[in-house]
Amino acid sequence: MLWAYSLTFVLFSIVPEPKRLFPIWLIVFLFSFLWELGQLFGIFPGTADVFDVLFQSLSSLVAILLIKTYKKETPT
Repeated sequence: MLWAYSLTFVLFSIVPEPKRLFPIWLIVFLFSFLWELGQLFGIFPGTADVFDVLFQSLSSLVAILLIKTYKKETPT
């Protein structure tokens, strides 16, 4: 969960002024989904779990909301 939160912040640092937030969230979601799929088929170590994808997506959304709130409060 923490890596999804961190990945969201890293993507925002690479693309500082994204026009839309959905593509950033989608990248994190797809990465977490593919990782869990790899665990399911034994490509990556670990146990595949649907709740991992859910909570990683939610942590990414929390990061996006924090970034949006912070950007509104700070003048550029």
